[in-house]
This record gives sequence, C-alpha cells and structure tokens, in this order.
Amino acid sequence: MTLWGIAFGAVGIYNQAAILRAGGEHKDAANGLTVVTIQLGIAVGAVYGAFALTTVGAQLVPLAAALPTAVALVIIIASRRGGYPAGPREKRR
Repeated sequence: MTLWGIAFGAVGIYNQAAILRAGGEHKDAANGLTVVTIQLGIAVGAVYGAFALTTVGAQLVPLAAALPTAVALVIIIASRRGGYPAGPREKRR
C-alpha cells in the first residue's frame, strides 16, 4: 500500500511537469485545462459508476469498471510516442 501511495503521488508531479513543458508559452492555460480535465473525469466517473451500480448491480461493477480502464490503457499506449514532449533528461526511442 505504501509503494502504491508513493508511486501514485509521483504520477501527479510528473504529469504536472509534462503538461507545463507541453504548454510552452501557454503554461497557465495548460494548467487550467488540467484542472478542468481532472474535475470532468471525477464527474463522469461518478455518473458512470452510479449508472453501472443501478443498472447492472454491485456484483458487476468491477466488470463495468474494466471498460473505461481498457480504454484508458489503449489511449496511454497509443500516445506513448507523442503524448508529451520529451523532458531535458529523457530520450525518445
């Protein structure tokens, strides 16, 4: 649990740095869009979770959660090359 907490905490810092780097001269706008995206994700996740719970019941909620998880994994893999610009100490393969 501790390792998960440390890794999950580091993701936010890395993501924020990558977004600011990608924003270039529009760092403030990029940072604002990050906040909007996070809040939108929370709202959509809550609505989807409530819909899944009321539609398929508690027994199948893990299965309903697998669908957006699979979509997120596909997006991550597809954007591996061009998702964020490489940082000063990173090299693209």
